[in-house]
Amino acid sequence: MFILVEKTPIYITQKKYNEIFRIVTKDLEPDEKIKEIIKGTKEQVENSKKFNKYLNEVYKKDKAKFFEDYKFHLTGDEIRQEIGYLLFDFCAFYKTAKLRDFSSFQSKLMNKYENHIDYGDVIALEIIMKKLSLKLSNLFKNFKFTCIININDVLEIKGENLADFTINLKNNVKMLFYKGSIEIQSFV
Repeated sequence: MFILVEKTPIYITQKKYNEIFRIVTKDLEPDEKIKEIIKGTKEQVENSKKFNKYLNEVYKKDKAKFFEDYKFHLTGDEIRQEIGYLLFDFCAFYKTAKLRDFSSFQSKLMNKYENHIDYGDVIALEIIMKKLSLKLSNLFKNFKFTCIININDVLEIKGENLADFTINLKNNVKMLFYKGSIEIQSFV
């Protein structure tokens, strides 16, 4: 999940989301809390408004602290939990890439039923090249290439926000995501 603050997309990790959810719904009964998370319900829409209101209040209190608090550094199991959401949000916001799902049909059904993103061990990121030189753009109208990411090879994900984060992989490979652009670096 991400929100826009001063035209900057701020990524909210599952851990942060759960913390905010507890704060925003602290006065509700357990059965009311369940309604708050079911998409499309009146309660869920109200919860989204409360969520945004809370984040805007926190932001207005101390802008620098807000941006510092919403930086992320993901390692271990957090990577598996967050990478699908992070890349999905990046793709949805910037439209410079698309995620391809290689998971089994059964996994896809379960993900839809459980309402979450889980790509298994492999994520395919189809990167859309929009800024090509004039000569190349005549040859390739919509040039795309696919980058396959094995989640087991991801060492860490660090970021300021959705507009600026890095995925560090094994074998000295880095993927830099900055304001819609994607750069892949390999240091041998």
